[in-house]
Amino acid sequence: MIGTLFAGRFKIIEELGRGGMGAVYRAEQTTLGRQVALKLMHPHLAQAPGAAARFHREARVLAKLHHSRSVEVYDLGEADGMLFIAMEILHGVGLDEVLRDGGPMPAARAVGICAQVLEALGAAHDLGIVHRDLKPANIFLLAQGRGDAEGNADRVKVLDFGLAFLKEESGEGRITRQGQTAGTPAYMAPEQCRGEEVDGRSDLYALSCTLYEMLTGAPPFGFGEDNGMETMAAQLYRPPERPGIARWDLGIPGTVEDVLMRALSKLPRDRYQTALEMREALTLALAPPVVEARGAGKKLARPEEKFHLPPLTTGVKRVGIAGTGKWAKELWGTLGAVGEVEGVEVAPGADLSSLALVLVAPPEGQTALDAASLFVAQAGAPPILLCGAEDDLAQMAKAIGAGIFDYVPLPLDAADLSRKVSRALRRRR
Repeated sequence: MIGTLFAGRFKIIEELGRGGMGAVYRAEQTTLGRQVALKLMHPHLAQAPGAAARFHREARVLAKLHHSRSVEVYDLGEADGMLFIAMEILHGVGLDEVLRDGGPMPAARAVGICAQVLEALGAAHDLGIVHRDLKPANIFLLAQGRGDAEGNADRVKVLDFGLAFLKEESGEGRITRQGQTAGTPAYMAPEQCRGEEVDGRSDLYALSCTLYEMLTGAPPFGFGEDNGMETMAAQLYRPPERPGIARWDLGIPGTVEDVLMRALSKLPRDRYQTALEMREALTLALAPPVVEARGAGKKLARPEEKFHLPPLTTGVKRVGIAGTGKWAKELWGTLGAVGEVEGVEVAPGADLSSLALVLVAPPEGQTALDAASLFVAQAGAPPILLCGAEDDLAQMAKAIGAGIFDYVPLPLDAADLSRKVSRALRRRR
C-alpha cells in the first residue's frame, strides 16, 4: 500500500494508525498538492451489515461540521472496493496519551480543554449531531507552539464521529438501534448504557467522565476493558465519588467539583441542558468572585446551584413490594416517605397489570436477582427495581443483562429511592 496511488489521486506515504473501522494513512492529494489523513475501511468489514452505512454516516457528519474544533473533511467516496474519507492531517497528541504519560492535570488546564470540546459539541448539537463516543482518545491536542485566539495553551480538535447519528435522519433507521449499546463503557451515560434514545446531554456526561479523569487520573467508573458490564452497572446505579475525595491531595477547586457533579447526574434532565450552559458554568467556576468598590455594595457571589428531586407523577400509584425480612420491612417504611404511592405485597406469578412498578428486596445475607428476573419475564411486567448491596458490582452487571430497570443500593436512602421510583413511574406512564 505504501507508495501506491489510491483512487487515482492519493499517493500513500505512511500508515498513521489503525482502529476498529479501518486504517489511517498520511497521503498526498496529488491534484491539489496537499497532505491529508486518508481513512480506509477494512475490506472485510465493508461487507458486514450496516458497516458501509456507518462509514458513510461518519463522512456525512464530518462534512456538515465546519468548526475550528472539529476535523475538516476534504473528500470521500469509494475506490478499489474500499470506502475512504480524506481529512485534514493533524500534528499533536491524543488526550489519552497525555493522561497516560502525565497523570492528573491542573484544574485550569483541564477546564480550558473541556471548554474547547464544548464549543465543538455545541456546533454539532445545533446540527442535530450526537457524538456518542466522546473520550480522551477522541480529543486531540494540536502540537504546541501557538496558542489560540483566546489564549489557551492547548488547541483542541474533536475526533471520530463514527458513532454519531443525525436526528433528522432517524426516520431512515439508525445504525445503532434503540435497545443496543455502542460506545466506551467508562464514558457512557446511563441512558446510553440502557440502549435508550440519546441526545446532546449524553455527550456532556461523557465529557464529564473525561474531565473527572483529567482531574483525578481515572474516570469515575472504570474497571478495565474486560469488565464493561460492571462499568455500565456502576454508570447506571452508583453515585460518583466527588473528585476532591477521590484525590484529596490535588486541591481540586470545589466550584469545579460542583459543576462536574451536576454534569454527572444519572438523569439527563438534572444535567446541564446544552454545551453552552456547561461551558459557561465551568468558566464561572474558575473565575474569581467579583467584588464591588468599597462602600458601593456587597460582594457578588457565584449563583448557588440548587438541586431538586423531580416530582412524582400526579395521582397515587400502586407499587408492588416483593420479599420478606429486614430489607423488605425497611423498604415498606422508606417507601412511605416517597409519597403519592401505595405499597402492595406481591410474589412472582401474581397479576402485575395494576402496578406501576415492583420493588424486590432480598432476604438478609442473600440476593434477590432470581426473583426479580421472574418478575421481568412476566408478560406486561412494569419496571422492576432490584434492591441489593451497594458494592455488589457483579450483581449490578447481571441485573443489566436480566433486564432489571434500576438497582436500589442497600441500606436504603429515601432521597435515592424517591428519584428511582419517580423515574420508573415516568417510564410506566
